[in-house]
Amino acid sequence: MYAFFQRHLNNPGSPQEQDLELLSNEEMQVTATGQVATAREGETVFSLNSRRADRQLRELNARRKDLKRHLAQVLCSARQLSGYREPQELQEPVFTGKIRREGFVIEKYFIRGEGGYPIPYLLFRPNKPTNKAVLYLHPDGKIGEAEEGDELRWLALNGYTVLIPDLVGIGEMGPGDLANYTTQVQRFESTSFDIWPLSVLLGRSIVGIRAGDVVRLSRLLERQPEIDQVYGVARDEMAPVLLHAAAFEPGIRLIRPIGSVQSMVPW
Repeated sequence: MYAFFQRHLNNPGSPQEQDLELLSNEEMQVTATGQVATAREGETVFSLNSRRADRQLRELNARRKDLKRHLAQVLCSARQLSGYREPQELQEPVFTGKIRREGFVIEKYFIRGEGGYPIPYLLFRPNKPTNKAVLYLHPDGKIGEAEEGDELRWLALNGYTVLIPDLVGIGEMGPGDLANYTTQVQRFESTSFDIWPLSVLLGRSIVGIRAGDVVRLSRLLERQPEIDQVYGVARDEMAPVLLHAAAFEPGIRLIRPIGSVQSMVPW
């Protein structure tokens, strides 16, 4: 390698490999612990976030003392902080096929989302419907149907029409947050180095964008004449998406959600 630089950059010295004694990790450390934060009693992201969360919690509890005024501001704050946009147009879904099961049929569709991108989804149609529908959000999207198959099957067999979508960054719309990040490094499940910076560039949260698409899908179910009630079910990290959507559309149930944003801080 060095011979190349000698030839083209006129670097001095010999191109011959030499045996060198490498420094140990301890010798390369500038601080006693190897970390500035611990050696110099500095701050960490955790300590900064924890202190800020404590301050914001005190402010929130103070605002809750005037509950009527506080609740009136919640929806406005949810829209502004999340970047949620009310769906303006509802396109006709495109049918792509069906799978027959005992007691119900699984239909495949996609519909246009906020930015013109497709939102693929599965629709479980029971043979004996009850005029009730469930919008089911899974962090793995439609592939989560395989994991939660018994639960979705139970809903369909009990007359519920079930819609399970691939929202932005999930399943066919990802695929996943880091599904292709597998070369020479350990795969990081449910971690994204792309989605969060993208939301910063857009000036809107991914939660807000997904919530808008959830409202769009909910209205798609509501306009079907055989359905008069639409419920929402969300698993794990999809709970904030459904929670924001439910602030503007009624009907919500959360499974294994975070208790509050504050519960994320100790992570």
